[in-house]
Amino acid sequence: PVLPVPAAWGELGAGLHGDLDVGEEGRFTAEGYVVNGATLDVEFEQVAKTRHGDTTENAIEAKVQPATGVFGNDTKNSKAFTGRLGYSPRLGHEIGVSGYWGQYTPDFLAHEDLWSAAVDGLTGFGPFELEGEYVYTRFEGIGNVARSLAQVAIDQQSSAESNTLETEVEFELANLARSKQGYWLEGRYRFWPSLLDRTPLGRPFDNPQLVGVLRGEQVWLGGLVQDVTFSGRRLTGFQEDNRFVNRVTAGLAYRPVPPVVFQLAYEFTWTNHGQSLAGVTNYLPAGEHEDTDHAVLLGAAFGF
Repeated sequence: PVLPVPAAWGELGAGLHGDLDVGEEGRFTAEGYVVNGATLDVEFEQVAKTRHGDTTENAIEAKVQPATGVFGNDTKNSKAFTGRLGYSPRLGHEIGVSGYWGQYTPDFLAHEDLWSAAVDGLTGFGPFELEGEYVYTRFEGIGNVARSLAQVAIDQQSSAESNTLETEVEFELANLARSKQGYWLEGRYRFWPSLLDRTPLGRPFDNPQLVGVLRGEQVWLGGLVQDVTFSGRRLTGFQEDNRFVNRVTAGLAYRPVPPVVFQLAYEFTWTNHGQSLAGVTNYLPAGEHEDTDHAVLLGAAFGF
């Protein structure tokens, strides 16, 4: 939920990347891209309601949420820029900085930009590895976007109304927040107990491994838009909230050979007491007051 849009994030664009050796073991990497960029996806749904003895109500429900750049007709003329710089002093150690900047509003709304900055790192000592990342994302002009949406809706309403038809517009602004920030930190420990050497897990393989994993994540959403109301041609209500999401994951992976892994993990996620996880996570369904989630994850990966 910290990224401008949920990942995996596919984009249409062009870019350059390369690397440069530094010293005997070091390497500097750089990559940069120009892409269509994240944009607000606006979906309209019309629901006609007949009211006895009165005019017909034409309800328009508008859902607005950030989405990946389109591969067809772009809804905005502006492009986005993104890239990363990384430095690795030697194999298994790396630090990098990355960023993103671009307009996120379609051309029929107020011109507003979003930007994101991140730092990531990886290091290790013997069988222990530590990896992490921090990301900060900022949506500029959320209030202006809401006012533009209200203005567009009112203009449509005015042109659609007649003596027998009344149009009402309701907005749902999903996953829009003034600022999103968070980090994850993951520790991994590679080991192999000798007592497993004579078992089917170890006997057929030259160098099998078990990998213990412990991962912590924290996210803070500042100014998360909850509700937008308007009267006449003016924005009359703009409700925001500050939320957090925390997650702890503990797991164990078995690697009989380097390209093959089997994984088992337990994941615990929680948010503000009495509030729902559904509005602040990308994939967890939750009830209105369901503020915790327990999950068991099973996975396998094969490389060749």
